[in-house]
Amino acid sequence: MDLHTANHKLLRLLRAEKPLWQRPWVSYKELLEQFRSRDALLQALESLLGADNVVVRMRLTPEGRDLLLYRVPRGLAVPSVREPESVSVDVDDTEFPSNHDFEAEPEGGVPATIASSTSRRANLFRVSPNTNMHATHAVERSVSAGSGHDLKEVFSEFGLCLESISKHTAVGATFDRYELLPGRGTQMAALRRVAEDVGRVLGCVGPPTFTSIPGSRSVMMDVPLPRRRPLPLFPVLEKLPSTHGLWVAMGMAPSGELVARNLEAMVHILVGGATGSGKTRWLMALVIGLACRLSPLELEILLVDVKGTDFLGFASLPHLRGGAVLTDPWEAIAAVRELLEVELPARTEILRRAGCANMVDLREKGGNVYVKPVVVIIDEFADLMCVLSKSERLEFERDIVRLAQRGRSVAIHLVLATQRPTTNFVSGAIKTNMPTRVAFRLPQRVDSAVILDRPGAEALLGNGDMLLLHDGQVQRLQSYYVDADDIRRLV
Repeated sequence: MDLHTANHKLLRLLRAEKPLWQRPWVSYKELLEQFRSRDALLQALESLLGADNVVVRMRLTPEGRDLLLYRVPRGLAVPSVREPESVSVDVDDTEFPSNHDFEAEPEGGVPATIASSTSRRANLFRVSPNTNMHATHAVERSVSAGSGHDLKEVFSEFGLCLESISKHTAVGATFDRYELLPGRGTQMAALRRVAEDVGRVLGCVGPPTFTSIPGSRSVMMDVPLPRRRPLPLFPVLEKLPSTHGLWVAMGMAPSGELVARNLEAMVHILVGGATGSGKTRWLMALVIGLACRLSPLELEILLVDVKGTDFLGFASLPHLRGGAVLTDPWEAIAAVRELLEVELPARTEILRRAGCANMVDLREKGGNVYVKPVVVIIDEFADLMCVLSKSERLEFERDIVRLAQRGRSVAIHLVLATQRPTTNFVSGAIKTNMPTRVAFRLPQRVDSAVILDRPGAEALLGNGDMLLLHDGQVQRLQSYYVDADDIRRLV
């Protein structure tokens, strides 16, 4: 749309055949529906200000706050109304009315003459970044996903048919979730192909993602939020189940609920995530969560940090096996082999004498024998494999597979994490014995396929946005955040 056409459309929309106080405005949402692009709309508005004064106001609607655009000829005034104290927008001569219908001039209103200086025009549409962004993002979100009719039109432009849309199925810390019912013949692959274009048209901060719902024709669409809500870990630790087990706070679901899983049931976890995806922070939260609930007499952690920088804060953690974070690759390999060659046979003998199949049965049987679980956490598993020659790598891979196969019954749990999930380092044999998968943002679809056996992780938003694969079901979560102060509180 060229600038001349845009200005003509704006003038037609803003033209008031009735008196000024009866029909002086058009909503930002209405304009954005016409232009489909916020940048094109603002460019046209700035050009329009050269001939007509346009004032920005805000009203409260059942769906939230909406910007109003007033076309006021020079020298005229518009009625002023009371400004809510809870709204703060950095706009010159801008007032924020409550939900008025504008059918009559408000009683007691004081006319406010609209200044027409060029310097003031430049600020008419500048919303302060320190606000809650209700003035822009809330409106854009109501256009992008809050109205089923609008979304149907957007998808129809790309040749896709939607039968129905459920508004706000869930609102999480990272995205809003909507349930779509595609028309018959609309394939999931077609929705994913147009995701980037749909996000661009709707003005989202990132492309929406689509996931199928097992046993249903419906599809979940996740629309990224312009601002995320941080999720500290410590407040949710007291909400974990009080039953015995290695309970871990995996993350927050889109519904806002805590998703907790028992590591004894998950057995082993394979984690993948690129730089900045939140993988290391999630591993830190895993360590803190386990160490806060269980004493050093109830739990051992073998922590391998090949990079030697991320987990230094845990160096004095009393739960550490060997009393230190292992940063030397050869020491880490030796510690893993010690578990396989010494610890595993000793635990197997304990089970054989007790006549139990696994440590859970031994605990339920009771008695004086207690064998504390060992959780092996290896960050940057691929870097650890890189120090080995090809033959040594194959041998160490066999050790990892054997430990994963036999460790599940003797309370030895593996958590392998890497930012390079390629088949050179994560083989099929390793994946087969790692039933639980966690994927953070990954650069390519093939990387997502290595971790999850399906695409999806390449479209995540980073900073803790994750996919959990457990019992054959994929669930999108936002991981909990920990920082250096949290580590110091623990240690």
